Amino acid sequence: MNHPPRTIGRLLGGAALALAALTAACTTGRRVDTADLLGAESPAARALQAQDAYPVVKRAETSTWSDRAGAGDFMRAVAPGADPDSWLVTDSRDGRTLTEDLFVRNPKGDVVLVKTTSHVEGVISWFAPALVVMPAELAPGETFRQTTSIKVFPIDDPDNVRDQGPVTQELTLEAEQSFGLSGGPTPARRVRAVFTTKLSAASVVKTTDLWFVGGRRPGLVAERSEEVVKALGLTVRTTRRFLALESD
Repeated sequence: MNHPPRTIGRLLGGAALALAALTAACTTGRRVDTADLLGAESPAARALQAQDAYPVVKRAETSTWSDRAGAGDFMRAVAPGADPDSWLVTDSRDGRTLTEDLFVRNPKGDVVLVKTTSHVEGVISWFAPALVVMPAELAPGETFRQTTSIKVFPIDDPDNVRDQGPVTQELTLEAEQSFGLSGGPTPARRVRAVFTTKLSAASVVKTTDLWFVGGRRPGLVAERSEEVVKALGLTVRTTRRFLALESD
C-alpha cells in the first residue's frame, strides 16, 4: 500500500518518538551552540558504566534544556517508577506534556527502555525485548548491538496494533571530550548511538551522539542527532538537533 507523507507521519509517530528513548532530551528558548560547549576530543580511555550514564532515579526532579534553534520552553521531569529500579521521564513544552518514557535497570545492570508514550501523536510504543539504551558496561571502542522489535498502539485503542517492525540499536563509546557546563568545562564521554527500524510504511535511521559526565551529578548532559525517515526509497523527512542541559 502506498501511504502519502502525512499518513506515514502518523504511522511512524510512536516509532520516531521512541528514538528519543536514547536521550529523551528537551530544549528551551536559550540558544546554545556546539562551539560554546565542546572541547577537543581524545580516544576514550575508560569504560562507561550504565549506573553512571543513567543513574536510577530516587526522587522527583525537573531540569531545563537548551537547543541551537532556541524554540519553545522545554522541561524534563524524572520520577521513580512503580517497580524497583524503574523511573519515568516526562518531557514537556510550555507546560504541555509531549512524551513519557519508562526506563528500567534490569538484573544484568543494563538500562533499558520499556515503552514510550507520545501525547503529540497519540500513540504508545512498546519494545520487546526492552530496548537497551546502555549496557551494564561499555568499554572504549566497543560496540554493543541489539536486535529487538517495536509495536505501536493508539493511546485510545491500546489493543489495536497500528504498526510494528524490527529494531536494531548499536552503541559505541567513541571519545572523551570536555563539556562546558555552568560551572566550567567538565570531562565527558561521548557515545555514538545508531537506531534503525523498518515499519510497514517507512524506515527510520537515527544517529545520535550522547555526552555523559561523572562526578557528583553523573548522567546525560547533551545530545546531537540526525533522524532520516524514508518511504518507498525516498527521504520524506530529515531532522537534526543539538540539545544541552542548562540547569544542573
